[in-house]
Amino acid sequence: MAEVLEAGVLLRKLHREVTRADGCGISLHVMESQIFENAASPENDYASPIYAAGLEIIPDQRIALASGTPLKLTPREFHVLLVLAQNSGRVTSREELYSKVWRRGYERRDRSVDVYVGRVRSKLASALPERNFIHTHTGIGYRFSPTGD
Repeated sequence: MAEVLEAGVLLRKLHREVTRADGCGISLHVMESQIFENAASPENDYASPIYAAGLEIIPDQRIALASGTPLKLTPREFHVLLVLAQNSGRVTSREELYSKVWRRGYERRDRSVDVYVGRVRSKLASALPERNFIHTHTGIGYRFSPTGD
């Protein structure tokens, strides 16, 4: 993790220099965001796999399987799913989810959590339509708890 953060600091410096030199730097900016998105992994990267009603989440490989088939999740979608699953049965507030996944302070106007939870929920519903894994608690947050519909 320290090496990734050190590389990220160097990449930011390089990005500033390239942008200052010729106004480009878009590809470096994309690389920078990818490095930091991967570095902002949950605290417990090497946790045991989580099994829930046909869903298997393998944190150290950053993969989620639905009935043995890999789900196509972005790194951030995977982190949202993992944080919710690690807190299974408990309501996770938007603020907590945001701080654990995005690694910065939550702003009430920001709908990122809702958007990403919606994407994860949609992908889970496509892969395992007989289950509802993520439940909304209006005004509070989300709860991971697999139930049949």
